[in-house]
Amino acid sequence: MATHAPSPVAYAAGHGNGHHHPAKPVSYWWKRAAWWTVGGVAFGLVLVVFLRAVFGLDPLWEEQVYVTSAAIFSVFGFLIGIGCFDWWGRWMIGRKVDYEDHSMHGATSWRDYLRVNTDHKVIGIQYLVIVVFFLFVGGALAEMVRGELAQPGQTLVSPDVYNSLFSAHAAIMIFLVVIPSFAGLANFVLPIMIGAKDMAFPRLNALSVWMLPPAGLMILTGMLLGGYGAGWTVYAPLAIQGGTGTTLFEIGVQFAGASSIMTAVNFLVTIITMRAPGMTVWRMPLLVWANATTSALVVFGTPFIAGSQFMSLFDRVMGTHFFDWVHGGDVISYQHIFWLY
Repeated sequence: MATHAPSPVAYAAGHGNGHHHPAKPVSYWWKRAAWWTVGGVAFGLVLVVFLRAVFGLDPLWEEQVYVTSAAIFSVFGFLIGIGCFDWWGRWMIGRKVDYEDHSMHGATSWRDYLRVNTDHKVIGIQYLVIVVFFLFVGGALAEMVRGELAQPGQTLVSPDVYNSLFSAHAAIMIFLVVIPSFAGLANFVLPIMIGAKDMAFPRLNALSVWMLPPAGLMILTGMLLGGYGAGWTVYAPLAIQGGTGTTLFEIGVQFAGASSIMTAVNFLVTIITMRAPGMTVWRMPLLVWANATTSALVVFGTPFIAGSQFMSLFDRVMGTHFFDWVHGGDVISYQHIFWLY
């Protein structure tokens, strides 16, 4: 059930209609997110040490395995710390939860945009702010690429760094600008256009937007830790030969893709089940139709990109041979899996 926005007075007081909990300051959430992120990294490292020791895997230290585990759990730690799973966590451990809890809903100041929020309009603005930030980052990387090409020969960066700049620019513009920009616009206007009070799954909506910052940071960090020169398509066999930078890049893409899938599912359910009385399918505005068809394509297509990245990551980290032709893999199958999207 969608949550409804409380009145500004009740929201500020932290108790309106019995559906509110005292609001915590923004600093509380970000401090908690920082500690949980560090804890996630530590947990990921300890987990790999434990499993490799238990199963007798030699050598005990395998860099890419540790990087993969630490990166994945750091993102989950951030999401837990920032508050994305608080309501679900209370429900899972059997504590009483309020299905009409508005403590995370609505904004009365700019600080409310810096924490988890379940209001579709707030989330739409959060999406667009994230998009604009990464638009400037991607644009700066593009300027560095054009600066290198301004004169013949090597002028600003080495060939490997140039390939990383080019790959990071393309990935950021696609996964963190183009795709989320439509999600931000639709989040703001789509429920209003169909007469819905909010999105079908407000908490999932909030989770989707907060997966983007760590995904983008992972992609940028990968560029600094060894880089990745396989392009935004991360083609095999170049991607399989990569190191830490490629690992972080692929994990970042996975979280960005998961965010877009969650958002698309939310849009589809909202459009199908929450239209106002009289808003038949054939009376929906064109933008709603466009979003519905795009969301359907995302739900059915994006998992193939995720699958290709998982298989490539497994080839490099887990010792599989999906795309390693020397051991019977098929390099061309990567293209078929990836481009089905």
